[in-house]
Amino acid sequence: KVCDCAKRASKLLPEGSSLWLSAKVNEAMSSALLGDLGPAGSLATLLCILLEGGDVSGNVLAAGARAGAMLLRYHANPELASRLVRALGDAMPSCKDERAVGAVLASLATHAITRGELEDALDFGMSAAASLEAARDMRNACMTRLNTGYTLMLLGQWARAETQLANGLALAERAGLRALAALAHHNLGPTLANLDAVDRAEEHEREAIRAYAEQGDKRLLTASRYYLARLLLARGKLDEADAEMRRARDEAASIPSLAPLASAGLAFVLLASGRTAEALQAARDVRPRLPRHAR
Repeated sequence: KVCDCAKRASKLLPEGSSLWLSAKVNEAMSSALLGDLGPAGSLATLLCILLEGGDVSGNVLAAGARAGAMLLRYHANPELASRLVRALGDAMPSCKDERAVGAVLASLATHAITRGELEDALDFGMSAAASLEAARDMRNACMTRLNTGYTLMLLGQWARAETQLANGLALAERAGLRALAALAHHNLGPTLANLDAVDRAEEHEREAIRAYAEQGDKRLLTASRYYLARLLLARGKLDEADAEMRRARDEAASIPSLAPLASAGLAFVLLASGRTAEALQAARDVRPRLPRHAR
């Protein structure tokens, strides 16, 4: 329905206007969720032409940032994604719209992560959060802080990650952004565990599970159960870890990206419990769940 409404809106609105671009972005995003990346590619191509032609208006840069993030998130057309990111980077210094600049910086951070350039991603992310907060765009500022916290997790900078995630959580709670608050709780779990604050880590992960169950987000609910099971295992709560990991495995059955992880996690728990034969069987169950290229 969202996709159909966006398509109708883009036909009714003046082509090239700010509202028209917003409609095209919504059409591309909803189509991508349905598995069709064609509209995202078409929009990205149009935005490249506008940017390369000298259009540095805030609405074009903001739409370009969102289109670029879509291509990067879905690993679609890397050449077009790189072209769009370059055009955004070239246009950004001439743009006076703080919100659009923040969106571009966030897109550059995402691009840096896909290239494995984590330090650059961190710099872009910190700058993006500052710009978005200055523009009073709280939702995207919060999301950017959480993404920056995750980048710090990847770098193993746990104390700094905790600060960013805690700030993001506070921002999400003040703004009533429940999905982002849940994400903050979810990532604070492993972050605090690596800082030996396992009691607090468990509290945050249980809160994430409660929130994702309420929101119906099965993918992140499963991931949170997996994290919680690992925390319980580290605390020597073997029976609780076993029960939680089995829940994660069962819920992951319909989630191809998480099914191998949950099965491997169960094998790990069983091995730690001294149930070697069961652990071996659980480990053998991992292989059929792996993507074909990883078997």
